[in-house]
Amino acid sequence: MYGLAGQPGIETVIPDIKEDYKNEVIIQSNTLYYKYVNTEDSEKRVKWCKETGIPVWGYSEGEIEDEDEGNYDKIDTNVDEITPEESTYKKVGNIYLNTPDLSNLNPKSTYYITYDKDGKNPKIYGRIDRVEAPDDWYNYETKMYANIVTVTNNQVAYWVWIPRYKYVLNNDTQSVDAKFISKDDKYINSDGSEETLDSSFILPEAFTFNSKQLNGYWMSKYEISEFGGQELLVNTDISKLTVSSSIIEEGDYQVYINGKLQYTGTLPYTAIGLEPGTTYEVTLAKDGKMLGNKEVTTETIYVDISNFNPEATYYVTYDENGQNMQIANRIDKGPAPSNWYDYAKKRWANIVTITNQEVAFWVYVPRYAYILNTESQRVDVEFVTKNVKNNSSGVYQIPEAFTFNGQELSGFWISKYEISEGTADQLTVSSNINTITVSAGNSEGDDFKVYIDGELKHTGKLPYTIEKVQEGKEYDVCLMKGNMPIGRQKVTTKTIEVDLSNLDKENTYYVYWDENGQEHSDIPISKSPPKNWYDYSQKRWANIVTKANGQIAYWVWVPRYAYKLNNTTQTVSIEFVTKDVKNNSSGVYQIPEAFTFNGKELSGFWISKYEISEEIKQ
Repeated sequence: MYGLAGQPGIETVIPDIKEDYKNEVIIQSNTLYYKYVNTEDSEKRVKWCKETGIPVWGYSEGEIEDEDEGNYDKIDTNVDEITPEESTYKKVGNIYLNTPDLSNLNPKSTYYITYDKDGKNPKIYGRIDRVEAPDDWYNYETKMYANIVTVTNNQVAYWVWIPRYKYVLNNDTQSVDAKFISKDDKYINSDGSEETLDSSFILPEAFTFNSKQLNGYWMSKYEISEFGGQELLVNTDISKLTVSSSIIEEGDYQVYINGKLQYTGTLPYTAIGLEPGTTYEVTLAKDGKMLGNKEVTTETIYVDISNFNPEATYYVTYDENGQNMQIANRIDKGPAPSNWYDYAKKRWANIVTITNQEVAFWVYVPRYAYILNTESQRVDVEFVTKNVKNNSSGVYQIPEAFTFNGQELSGFWISKYEISEGTADQLTVSSNINTITVSAGNSEGDDFKVYIDGELKHTGKLPYTIEKVQEGKEYDVCLMKGNMPIGRQKVTTKTIEVDLSNLDKENTYYVYWDENGQEHSDIPISKSPPKNWYDYSQKRWANIVTKANGQIAYWVWVPRYAYKLNNTTQTVSIEFVTKDVKNNSSGVYQIPEAFTFNGKELSGFWISKYEISEEIKQ
């Protein structure tokens, strides 16, 4: 049995609650709740709580009516930063004084406090970097001093500004006369005339620090304290957060988001319209007292592309105006573009899939709840996580499309248009041993884009030939014109075939070298070739040796090739080709005459490496 006390006159006991749960239990409206904290263990405890009849706080299935039926308010997250002012000796009201110095305070931890004209009813106005100083913040003529509160690591401190002054004791009236002065010890009357104070006026030592003269100083009003009694509770989703407290009292609370007052009223309070994956500072106050301060981060929208074929899927981007569509890299060829999506700015995630000649554009729809705004009589939409289901009170509803086969979805892809086939510019791909050539049915224009294995290799006119590809390897070729896909094909380059058919299989041996560079010729060609016998892409050519009638001859296989003259560099490049490739009529490439014999085209030929020699008998 575990008991939790904490409210005067209230003792709440839950039977059979486990001891290790004690730090995850809260009191809400005089009722004890298990606090769900969005972990795997917490999920298991929620199930246990349901079985034993224990209410749960913060779980997103609508069990807690207090949370579901909270106050909703859409907030503006675009808040301009304000630079806190330095102290200045100037006229405020009817007196000159050094204004409060805010420049050395941590702006994210400091809030203005105001009082009414009687010095009562304190209110926390807002963070000094998010709101302008209130008009009624201070009036030293009426002895209304400037007040702030700082919040750091759950510690709360209240401060009052003491402007620089000199004082003199009037023995006759037993009173003190004080004059606010500048750092240069000058005093200005309300009419603007400067007055020199006589030597009887004394400057308190507090205005000198480390041999420096101060405009004023902040003095702590009370001992620094910690938040106590109430725990600030904040539940987050993708675009909203809900604020409550472990103990809710009568009266109005103030909720500040990023230092700006967003709500005054009863709890709980829900702010909507937040940006996904963004950190917000939430502060709770009541009757001028800080009750809690937390930094929380809204959930992110995760766009799931795991079920798409990476070889067929490309990122699609748009500019900030939803125009200028661009097809970016293939999804398996590097990270997503930085501007792929930003749902807070209404830039949705888009992809295109290209399979053979079929093209489909897709947009990702994240899970959302639609909420009826009774005041404007319109429907607001907020993105949510898949934990969020239909609200029992009807405040928000989840479309049925986000439930599939009994499972809740975080989102889904929807086709933007009908799936189409390739355009009239049909893709044509041809390959040889070391080249791939891409063309289209209508090749007019210089805005074609050729992707090889998902990487952009060419932008310009067609046909386009990519050289020095590997022999016998499959390549994925995708063609686009401008930003519209034309088609996609897979092509396998041809291989170099070494012809052993006309050789004496009993007297001919493979020649190969081991990892130490030692030559071997002990395997006849009637058997399988040794590993790595040849690899022309690595400049390792096929070699054999013939041993017959006491003579030895070494031979190397010369595959059919085309030589091309580069007029710019005045160099000749060589590409291996198959025997169906003949001399090019335009003279771009030529096939040596040696590859034509008796009117037949040869795929290659054996050439003797050295003079034929006599075999040395041991």
